[in-house]
Amino acid sequence: MVDPPYAHSPVTPGGPWHGLRDHSECVAELAAGFARHFGSAAYARAAGLWHDLGKNAPDFQQRKLVENTKVLIDHKHAGAIYAVQAFGRGVGLPLGFVIAGHHGGLHDFTDLQTRLTEPEYLARLAAIQADGAAYRPTAERPTPPAFLSGAGTAEQKRRYEFWVRMLYSCLVDADGLNTEEFRNAGQAADRTAGLGRHATPAELLARLNTHLSNFGDASGTVNEARRQVLADCRQKAELSPRVFTLTAPTGAGKTLAGMAFALEHSVRHGLERVIVVIPYTSIIDQNAAVYRQVFGADNVLEHHASLDLTAPTDRHRWAKLAAENWDAPVVVTTSVQFLESLFANKPSRCRKLHNVCNSVVIFDEVQTLPVGHLLPVVDALKELVANYKVSLVLSTATQPAVGVRTTFDGKTFPGFEATTEIVGAVGPTFESLRRVDVTFDAAAIADWEALAADVRAEGEDMLVINHLRKDARTLAELVPGCLHLSALMCPKHRLTVIERIKQLLEANRRRRSRGEQPVPVRVVATQLVEAGVDLDFPVVFRAFGGLDSIAQAAGRCNREGRLAGRGEVRVFVAPTKPPRGTPQKAAAVADSLLAGDPKLDPLDPAVYDRYFRDVYAVHATDPTGVQAMRQQWQFRTLGESFSMIEDDGSEAVVVPYGDAASRLRGLERDGPNRDRLRALQPFVVTLHPQQVRALEEAGVLRRVADAVLAIGPMHTHLYDNDRLGLILGGSFAINPNNLHD
Repeated sequence: MVDPPYAHSPVTPGGPWHGLRDHSECVAELAAGFARHFGSAAYARAAGLWHDLGKNAPDFQQRKLVENTKVLIDHKHAGAIYAVQAFGRGVGLPLGFVIAGHHGGLHDFTDLQTRLTEPEYLARLAAIQADGAAYRPTAERPTPPAFLSGAGTAEQKRRYEFWVRMLYSCLVDADGLNTEEFRNAGQAADRTAGLGRHATPAELLARLNTHLSNFGDASGTVNEARRQVLADCRQKAELSPRVFTLTAPTGAGKTLAGMAFALEHSVRHGLERVIVVIPYTSIIDQNAAVYRQVFGADNVLEHHASLDLTAPTDRHRWAKLAAENWDAPVVVTTSVQFLESLFANKPSRCRKLHNVCNSVVIFDEVQTLPVGHLLPVVDALKELVANYKVSLVLSTATQPAVGVRTTFDGKTFPGFEATTEIVGAVGPTFESLRRVDVTFDAAAIADWEALAADVRAEGEDMLVINHLRKDARTLAELVPGCLHLSALMCPKHRLTVIERIKQLLEANRRRRSRGEQPVPVRVVATQLVEAGVDLDFPVVFRAFGGLDSIAQAAGRCNREGRLAGRGEVRVFVAPTKPPRGTPQKAAAVADSLLAGDPKLDPLDPAVYDRYFRDVYAVHATDPTGVQAMRQQWQFRTLGESFSMIEDDGSEAVVVPYGDAASRLRGLERDGPNRDRLRALQPFVVTLHPQQVRALEEAGVLRRVADAVLAIGPMHTHLYDNDRLGLILGGSFAINPNNLHD
């Protein structure tokens, strides 16, 4: 039996105890290894040695471990206070932050100050110091990394805040891994087995090269341009880590060319993983499938809220564990998951952050960065590149204006000081891949009936992209037989329909190759099909909006360059306005630019610096004061308030699609936990508050296990599994005036 004091009691009666010395020293070494990439190994080692110092207390050892009482007995603050006493506030305060927060979350600075002088916590530490049998390890006095030196400017305060969160990540992941090894040997084995199957960046690069060699001889202008983009990516991979831009039109092969850059770059510069950040789950599913095909499922972690990890397979068990700390060679995640973690304070969200260090981070469709958080997001990304061995790739056809620039009011936007473009000849690349003509029909506001008649009369496969979910439904109901895509369909439903569209388009291509008459595929959708979804239509209609939205819509037209001529993108003015906020402002900027230059080309990459400057000029880039909170070290306040998605009170509702009903029954029977709630994510639709109220007034919704809202079993007819998804308004005694998007 391990000598006391103990860190954890036996998992089973009569089983081994987890010694505090063994736990603390193992956590210290793990954390130090994680922190080596940002020069903070000594800090992380001290945090590991002292994080559970409070467990020496007799009441914790007896009541918490021996008697297994549920009474809360604090063990966090003794180590935090000890660190400040041992090293002084200047050196010890960051240890105080991470140790005091290693279970509940990082505290605000003012709250931590109070906790470090709390009589109860001081008395517990004094008792431990007076106990000759207590485990009190000695830690080397750490030296702060060089990048923290200098005067206490606002920039330095934010840099310190970011560093504390990274240090915290190292501690909570190390603590979690060592505790898991003791408490759940089977789970630890699943994790280790997954790690054992991982390939190195060099091995992944070899697999990618083999895959790409199959396309080396493909003819045609599109494939020639793709080969040149790939060659540029390989060449620029030799350069030292920094901020890169990858500016190439939709269909230029950025998904695999960018990965080739990332892996070549990793091999040359000793980087450990590639993290691909994507704005929409529909693109993640598509891109992750490509990466799994090339690299094998054991090397690709797909992490987002809508992912279903409930299948009892080795890959799903590993992926569920790897999602906790991103210990995988290739991680594919959402911008929401990635960026919210950079400003989080909870262990579950911060645990993975240290594995962002020493990596290549590819931001796909970077133009979708949230304007309302642009300033803090760019600042955090700059910090990763400057001090955490990250190479950043900003990938898009429409590069946003995120460099240092003077704003319209004469101030300086502190963006990226310098970026390196990967593509050697951006303008010629866009011209060689120009596969569509864009026409603007801005003479009059479109009429839904007339637009529907145009869609029905079109003899080619075609896609119509609307602003709003209700617009897509209105038009879809006027076009019998069309396929429909919108956010009123749950993610599982949307992915099924996208796959069906691809199958139908491919069937038509085969018919044409045989000289047979195709069956026109007509799709009515919202903008969720833009920005990376791999669809290819000869004709696309797009409701007038921002220039970047029009360019993204064009990327769904003649994507593979198979047409004899160019595809057609027809921009119409919808009877409704774009959604409030950035979409409406972007449309107004586009309208203003086109009024000044009617020949403005939305497919010209040169127009986007001016366009995004104008968009950002009419939109605050840090309206919630994120930077100020960071400078004041308000970790908890920031973590609770930062959200990539503007909180308008919207709620997720589980809809009756697929096996959602059986998962709801499991939730009702066994109660809510993280896994059961996550298992419902593929079956939710997000509704605005007025929509939820209308459904509640109609008796449609029920609360399951006090955890989730769901469509009641008597109202399953409100979800059209074939076409429309959730049906709001109409003949269901719900006031349609309350249901506008």
